[in-house]
Amino acid sequence: RIIEATLVQIDEPQLQVAIDATIAEVTLNNTLSYGVQTYLTSRSLGLKPNMGSFTGTQATTAPATTTDAATGVASVAGSVTNAFINRAFPGFNFLVGSETQPSFILDALHAVTSVKVLSNPSLVVINNQTATLQVGDVVPVSTGSATVLTTSNTVVNTIDYRNTGIILKVSPRVSVNGTVRLDIEQEISNVPQSSTVNLTPTVSERRVKSQISVANGQTVLLAGLISEQQSGARNALPVLDQIPGLGDAFGHQSNGTQRTELIIFIRPQIIRNGSDAQTVAEELRSKLRGSIATTTTNAPITTSYH
Repeated sequence: RIIEATLVQIDEPQLQVAIDATIAEVTLNNTLSYGVQTYLTSRSLGLKPNMGSFTGTQATTAPATTTDAATGVASVAGSVTNAFINRAFPGFNFLVGSETQPSFILDALHAVTSVKVLSNPSLVVINNQTATLQVGDVVPVSTGSATVLTTSNTVVNTIDYRNTGIILKVSPRVSVNGTVRLDIEQEISNVPQSSTVNLTPTVSERRVKSQISVANGQTVLLAGLISEQQSGARNALPVLDQIPGLGDAFGHQSNGTQRTELIIFIRPQIIRNGSDAQTVAEELRSKLRGSIATTTTNAPITTSYH
């Protein structure tokens, strides 16, 4: 019997976790000058009670939501002082709720600013293993050089390769009570065009590493990674702006600053058996059908992110 019980345990299928992720970049304007978190709080979007925890802090109770017919955006009837909004550490916030769906939040943000979805992967990973998604380029970087003492004194460079782009690593750990602990590493990096001509490029990078715990099937929204880019352009009349001493009268230099914030949606689903796997597969098929319908029928923006 002991051997039989051991064989049953060995033959038990390993738990798997299906992970839906959406990574988007939001342009911060006057409406979003204090960031996405403050805007969502003021509009009371996607805040629900007891949907997850972070570093041991449990969500608190938020009021029931209603729909504003004039705007089509959910609003909260009453105070939201008890809504769960926890700043994890400087520059990285944590919101959680059953209404924290990518399309719901992205639609609300799209109404007031520019929203760019960078990646929308769906993947399945074995419990306690790491899933990695990478979309980007491999950039050569010089790590050293040496001069060969010959008649031509040839310089030999040592080259290493750096992964850039969108890199997402997720390691799920399923607990006995059905919650999922996620170890998340997210990196968004790129090399400016001016840096690609040499072997010592400047890499612009936004990176976060976090551990969160969330209920099965619930969506987590991570926000707060803000970056600022300076830009400049000169508008002038050709030829005339080249006249010494008078060129400035025929042109002007305009400088600007663009602030963007990175937001990440993560939704884990535990796959215990074939029935759970079929449910996840059906959701993925529905997601793909929605994407195809959007392309062929020019559907509203609520499905354009699917």
